[in-house]
Amino acid sequence: MKIGIIGGGAIGLLTAGYLCSGNHQVTVYVKRGIQKQKINENGIKLLPVDKTYWVKALHISEIEQEDLLIVTVKQYHVQDVFQEIAVLPSVPFVFLQNGMGHIDTMKELSQHHSVFAGVLEHGAVRINEHTVEHTGKGLMRLASMQSYHREAVWLADKISLPGFPVTAEEEWFAMLADKLVINAVINPLTALFHVQNGEVIGNRELNRIARKLCQETCQVLNLNAERQWERVSSVCRQTAKNHSSMKKDVESGNRTEIDGISGFLVEQAAEAVIPYTSFVYRSIKALEALSKGDSYA
Repeated sequence: MKIGIIGGGAIGLLTAGYLCSGNHQVTVYVKRGIQKQKINENGIKLLPVDKTYWVKALHISEIEQEDLLIVTVKQYHVQDVFQEIAVLPSVPFVFLQNGMGHIDTMKELSQHHSVFAGVLEHGAVRINEHTVEHTGKGLMRLASMQSYHREAVWLADKISLPGFPVTAEEEWFAMLADKLVINAVINPLTALFHVQNGEVIGNRELNRIARKLCQETCQVLNLNAERQWERVSSVCRQTAKNHSSMKKDVESGNRTEIDGISGFLVEQAAEAVIPYTSFVYRSIKALEALSKGDSYA
């Protein structure tokens, strides 16, 4: 297949490298000229296997006709990308973002395109413009926004690889909600307390806060809190030494995806009381403001 990857971050580079290894014709669409140049000159280097995959890189404004476009930009950049992709001829899209703040954009695009919500459970760290380290293996899950499950099954089978498995899910909301619980608990706590994932359940006091965050998220999303806490605990154990993307963003002074995670829950809460979620949301927003030097003074 001719596959376009929109976004040159850790997830974009990781996905592009693996799909290239499966003999797909891969193009990475990026915003910055320097990254376009580095990828075209050096290919994508995947660590720790130390393999290089030769893909083409183009600017986001140069999107060509593809068989599939996978959008991997951060959640808060999805609306910016929408302006570029909404005018394209009919082409399937896969969206791989944390949170659920981009649901309305996917729904709007699905009026004229096949759109698949996606969840990527791999860990990855971008080392430089063309190098990515694969820090944790998992699954890519896909679900059709239009309930075209057969299409999702076909697409998953088409792009799945032994080292990069892809599965199709029946319900897109349930799939995204399950991932949102993980993000709503682990991401803000690791970012606020500068800890690795394992400390979220390993530290007694953080464990208590994490349980409250899980309960509040399940209250908003109408999920079984006990089952979801088991999932959160399992992910914390399996990724105990990992650093969440939000923690890395806060430490680097970058914008986080908190609006599409905890912010989404605050917006959806209606009459539900979710004080722990509201607190971590405002706390991360405060750190973002401090990093930019924003102040009322």
